[in-house]
Amino acid sequence: MLSRVEPAERYPQCLCLSPTYELALQTGKVIEQMGKFHPELKLAYAVRGNKCKYKGVRPKQLNISVKKKKIHSSDTFISQIFPSLQTRKTASWLAAELSKEGHQVALLSGEMMVEQRAAVIERFREGKEKVLVTTNVCARGIDVEQVSVVINFDLPVDKDGNPDNETYLHRIGRTGRFGKRGLAVNMVDSKHSMNILNRIQEHFNKKIERLDTDDLDEIEKIAN
Repeated sequence: MLSRVEPAERYPQCLCLSPTYELALQTGKVIEQMGKFHPELKLAYAVRGNKCKYKGVRPKQLNISVKKKKIHSSDTFISQIFPSLQTRKTASWLAAELSKEGHQVALLSGEMMVEQRAAVIERFREGKEKVLVTTNVCARGIDVEQVSVVINFDLPVDKDGNPDNETYLHRIGRTGRFGKRGLAVNMVDSKHSMNILNRIQEHFNKKIERLDTDDLDEIEKIAN
């Protein structure tokens, strides 16, 4: 986009569509960093809660955002954990259950206001909450360096009940970033979910190892 912008033409020239608010912000920050030597370039976010009113100079870029059962964690190998779920109802239930067990939990889902979502992510990034329970709304666009584990509490499927391979890839991609190692765990509780997992495994042609849930040492060894 930056290579195609003509600074002399003072009207919006590039439009970047993002599937989530968080990804829009992330992309915008990269554009700002790459374009910092061209102060004449202007960037604006056309997202909910942000009014885009300009007099005189019009914006050159617009970034638009368009709208796993029990867990035990050990601080010995988990710095921050990211359980991802399919529905808001299950996410709310899981967050409540983890809170009851004494975990520092934050909840993020699509019905929250933009300002609320931004505040939750910032608290998680600062380490004020160690567990972020989220729906598919955060499968993309969240980069938190401290995340060492992603847990698929339920496996992502499309509206027809088939494996959503793209969402699965983006979910597990929230860990192991910035050149660091990460661990993705899938929770399987039925023949149906095992079938979904097998199909995901076949799609990526990548073997998914089975973990002994009674052996925390084995999990810790993998994480390290």
